[in-house]
Amino acid sequence: MAKSDIKLSAVAEEFRELDLIFKSDCDLDVVERGYGRKLIDAIGSQNEVLECEALKSLGDLYLHKAKMKRHKAEYFTGACALYNEVLRFYKIDDEREIVQHRVKYAEKCTKLVYDEEGLKLRTDNLANTTLAVSVVLHEVKEKAKNKGHGTMPLIESYTKSLVTAIIERNKCLEIESLKSLGDLYLEKGRVGRDEAAFTKSAGLYRAALDRCEDSDGRETLKHRIKYAEEVKEKLAKAMKRLETGRSQEQKVGIDNLLTSPVMPYNEHLQEGCRALQTGHLDRAELSCAAALKVVHLQGESWKLHVSRRLISESINTFISKDLSVAY
Repeated sequence: MAKSDIKLSAVAEEFRELDLIFKSDCDLDVVERGYGRKLIDAIGSQNEVLECEALKSLGDLYLHKAKMKRHKAEYFTGACALYNEVLRFYKIDDEREIVQHRVKYAEKCTKLVYDEEGLKLRTDNLANTTLAVSVVLHEVKEKAKNKGHGTMPLIESYTKSLVTAIIERNKCLEIESLKSLGDLYLEKGRVGRDEAAFTKSAGLYRAALDRCEDSDGRETLKHRIKYAEEVKEKLAKAMKRLETGRSQEQKVGIDNLLTSPVMPYNEHLQEGCRALQTGHLDRAELSCAAALKVVHLQGESWKLHVSRRLISESINTFISKDLSVAY
């Protein structure tokens, strides 16, 4: 199988669940948000195969809505514009023909004609300035606040504004939507110490940079990309130091406990219980390990005598550690 076929197969698997919901026609809003997330994931990771599939899937969804007769012309135009956006990625004639066939099919289904030049003319007459776009995005932000707290309502709202910008060919709105999404994932990465969020943030900034022709805007985006990558790198180094420190600390603790003069097993166990009660879970685990070593140095009758108690205390330690991680 060719490499491109493998990629396409992997992408198809990513869309499988959403496609099933779409075919069931039970919750199109959920499907639209899901396809939107796939589009942002694709742009953030610079995955062109995924991006093309997300655009085509959104186009299919818009065409389906156009067939439902509600806002027919609006959804029809959206579907065709999204299909045409895919042509930006396709250079081979066969691939381009497949997308162009979708536009023709949409025209046949709806008995409408896609006027690309007319759309371009109307878009050119729209307010496409930075000030006008700022007003639009401010409204998007305010509406998102009413939907709930956290970053998800904002991410969904800016994703919708990005799709609108692609359909209307509003380059300024597209750039600012990508930039706003990049800012959100940057903040998400800082708050959650999430390397993947930093990667997505940098990818979204790069996508905005690719579309930006303004010199000042390009410099701003380059600075944001650099900042996102620097913070990601610092986080990775800090996490590595933390893990290394923990491993060394635990190794020293084990060596000290297991090579120290032999104490009665019950003293080790008492130390472990005290550590467990005060929340020193690593120390409790080490004390249990030391107690087990003492037991194994004794005869078989010793092992049988204390094994139940040790196992019980060890289980308590591990459960407490899992709970502390979970919360």
